[in-house]
Amino acid sequence: MTDKLRNTLKLLARILIAAVLLGWVFRKIDLQQLAKITASAQWEFLGALWILVIILFLIQALKTKLILAKQGCHVSVGRLFSLSAITALYGMFVPGVLSTGVKWYILKKVTGKGANVFSAMFYNQLSIMVIMTIFGLAAIIVDNPTSLLLPDAKNIWLLPVICSMLLAALILTSLLLLNRRIGGKVIKGLTYALSPFPIRARRKAEEVLRQIANFQVVGYKFHIAIALITIIGNLGGAFGISQYSPTGIKLTGTRFSSKWKYALNLSALLS
Repeated sequence: MTDKLRNTLKLLARILIAAVLLGWVFRKIDLQQLAKITASAQWEFLGALWILVIILFLIQALKTKLILAKQGCHVSVGRLFSLSAITALYGMFVPGVLSTGVKWYILKKVTGKGANVFSAMFYNQLSIMVIMTIFGLAAIIVDNPTSLLLPDAKNIWLLPVICSMLLAALILTSLLLLNRRIGGKVIKGLTYALSPFPIRARRKAEEVLRQIANFQVVGYKFHIAIALITIIGNLGGAFGISQYSPTGIKLTGTRFSSKWKYALNLSALLS
């Protein structure tokens, strides 16, 4: 079998698998309900939403490119944009962890550096989680939902105080882990903890830890840039979708933080 024929068969197999999976997804959809929603949709807002999603994918691709570059993996924004679209498609019918695994596998095939890609994706997901947690805690501190959750509570400031302490601890821990001296000791401790494992697994894990340690020497300017891109791409994008979604989301409350917390929940879908 020639290489050309083999590649053609692989392409046909991928198309067939994609068609089967898409058919399985559409079987789960109530087509009559979909027709009603489509007939009542405001297409000008729907078009704006699609444009916004494309912009968010481009921002995400740019951030991933910057992170991968620090691991010696150079992938174009266009390829990463296509990869985000592919993983979003997989995310329709497989859990998020599996779709992330698909993304890792494709990037591994493209770059040939599995540990580097894994370390970059770990840093990306961890940075998103930390930033979203920071904004979530800040929203609770500002809004203080104690009176809604516990109407009979006497000390309504207890929850904001606890969240303030957690927020300070999270920021301090993040800064310490990014410090080359202190974070390096953490990496060494994790490496030592791998001693009981089989040598093959231990070497793989140690390689990943070494690649993660690279982010401790990139400088704070890089981390600040990634944080700003994450805020714009995840939090800002989610807030925009929550404001202009054509699906009938109505956030007419007078309190800004209520919309803010909704945007935080939506941002999880974009990460």
